[in-house]
Amino acid sequence: MNDTAATAIRVTGLTKRFGNGEAAVLALRGIDLEVRTGELLMLVGPSGCGKTTLISVVAGIMDKTDGALEVLGIDPGALPVNDRTRWRGANIGFVFQAFNLMPALTATENVSIPLLIRNVPQAEAQRRARAMLERVELGSRADALPAQLSGGQQQRVAIARALVHEPKVVVCDEPTSALDAETGRNVMSILHGMTRESHRTLIVVTHDARIFGFADRIARMDDGRVVAVETGAGNKHGNGARQ
Repeated sequence: MNDTAATAIRVTGLTKRFGNGEAAVLALRGIDLEVRTGELLMLVGPSGCGKTTLISVVAGIMDKTDGALEVLGIDPGALPVNDRTRWRGANIGFVFQAFNLMPALTATENVSIPLLIRNVPQAEAQRRARAMLERVELGSRADALPAQLSGGQQQRVAIARALVHEPKVVVCDEPTSALDAETGRNVMSILHGMTRESHRTLIVVTHDARIFGFADRIARMDDGRVVAVETGAGNKHGNGARQ
């Protein structure tokens, strides 16, 4: 990572309010943040501070209330609903704590879902899914059901599913909190390596201090605000903390 890296995500004065009147809750209170192309940014902070809300707005799942948002050059919230869905399907990958695999589908079938949604023919989708499972070291388990896989293996299937359609931005919500320390580090190593080699942008929401060493930068949040941005151990060029 270096200071001349392009900006993939720019957030300025971003707010998100739930509800109206006296019952309104301001979940994001004027976020200013830039995320660079190819970097791994971690969002950390106490539960309820707005981390998941922030990535949901960035990924085009939620609308912002106010402020400016630019992701890969556009504001996803400004797109019509159908266009936003297509944009998200083409550009965003998701990895979740709970894996969210379809229990009746094999690993290959689960990984192929983002491609089938984009109307890739089934045979080609399954070929690409199997190739991606090989890359996360699960080629031999391609025909297994989720219940036949360990937690770490299920998370690697979820990573393969998140990356199979070659998204430019990957957002992860607590991807290691359900895993033991060694498995969590292995999962992060695979995820980090596969995003870095393709110069993807990776945002990871986490409470798991065991994986902080993978971050290029760490943005600390509290009460709906980004209160500090620090250079992480994953930044090999030592740019210094900046916001």
